[in-house]
Amino acid sequence: MLDIFSLEGKLAIVTGSARGIGQAYALGLAKAGATLVLVDILEDNLQETASLIKEATGRDSKTYGIDVTDSTKINAMVSELIAEFGKIDILVNNAGINAPKPFLEVTEEDWKKIVGVNLNSQFLMSSAVAKEMVKRNYGKIINMASVGGFMALSETAPYNASKGGVLQLTKTMAADLSQYNLNINAICPGFIDTGLLKSSPEREARLQKVYANTPLNRLGEPSDLVGACVFLASDASKYMTGTQIVVDGGMSAVAM
Repeated sequence: MLDIFSLEGKLAIVTGSARGIGQAYALGLAKAGATLVLVDILEDNLQETASLIKEATGRDSKTYGIDVTDSTKINAMVSELIAEFGKIDILVNNAGINAPKPFLEVTEEDWKKIVGVNLNSQFLMSSAVAKEMVKRNYGKIINMASVGGFMALSETAPYNASKGGVLQLTKTMAADLSQYNLNINAICPGFIDTGLLKSSPEREARLQKVYANTPLNRLGEPSDLVGACVFLASDASKYMTGTQIVVDGGMSAVAM
């Protein structure tokens, strides 16, 4: 029965896989059997993820240090992968950024950068990869959204807007691509400790707010999201499309 979660023989791309959630996704998919293509603008850090995968599975990974908002580089990467492997089975659009600040302090540059990475890149990657997936009538695309896509988290206007856009993009892609047997879904994390917010009064204040509004009373860890990713990448979710899995410790179930 657990064979439906196996990813043996599958080729999976994970963007933003140099660290944090993307690194956890890549390692989880590799442990489930997939061959990994690691994509991140932080090219040097990708080797750490590749090394973790090699140590855990004995398999090598391909790495691409590219900007996922650059359609020319995306298209070149996809062409190279098709030439080498003949297929792409799974795409995880994980790359994302945030720069919290009050709405009146958000600049046009802030808006363009955050929406560019969080939303535009998911469109560009999905467009390039889906064109190859439809040729085989098979593919799994997993978009990274957030509870901020449907909840008004304070001081994150561009981030929330971009993640709301990801949810709508996911639904529309599912509606358009289901005829080709593609499954398009999203994951909506709550507050996840990726290690980027170092110990400080700001961190402690944020932790207290999270604890007060999260029934499980803790920050999430990147590993808490891996099960949802493997599930959506596998045949266990073959009758799911156009929806999202919320992994937030219960935060969205209670009033903030």
